[in-house]
Amino acid sequence: MPEQAMVSGPDRIQYEGVFSVAELFRLIDEWLLDKGYYRVEPKHVESAKPEGKFVELELTPGKELTDYAKALMRIKIQMSNIKDATLETPDGKKQKLNQGTVLITVSSALETDYQDRWESKPVFMFIRSVYDKYIFRSLTGGFEGTIKNDVEHFKKTVSGFLNLHRYTT
Repeated sequence: MPEQAMVSGPDRIQYEGVFSVAELFRLIDEWLLDKGYYRVEPKHVESAKPEGKFVELELTPGKELTDYAKALMRIKIQMSNIKDATLETPDGKKQKLNQGTVLITVSSALETDYQDRWESKPVFMFIRSVYDKYIFRSLTGGFEGTIKNDVEHFKKTVSGFLNLHRYTT
């Protein structure tokens, strides 16, 4: 069974104001593609309420670092009170955006032996524990650093996108 070690705890990005839901989703998809993560969407819920639309989306992207280790992220996006908004740009054109509240939670983990190669016999499990503790430990530090950098870059990219709309209104 693969083992998962938490690399970065749940970090939060909160925003309330005007933004584009479609552009936010496009930005996240492009970021995942650029960084080499495959996209998995285990949960997507949308509901319309009188105060606005509610959207909850959970992504669990992963990236294979080696044939033994894999980077995992968990991105949970909650949007509430989403309403359509029309803004006028400085050059007089009208732009259709959305207005509401966004909460994005990001956490990451390092998963080892994700192909279950070392779980078939007890001797292999013992060798794996020795391998993880003494040999692989020097490599996992580098992998954890890579994952932390990816999470920080993701947070800066999304925060920058959301804060950019703050100055366009």
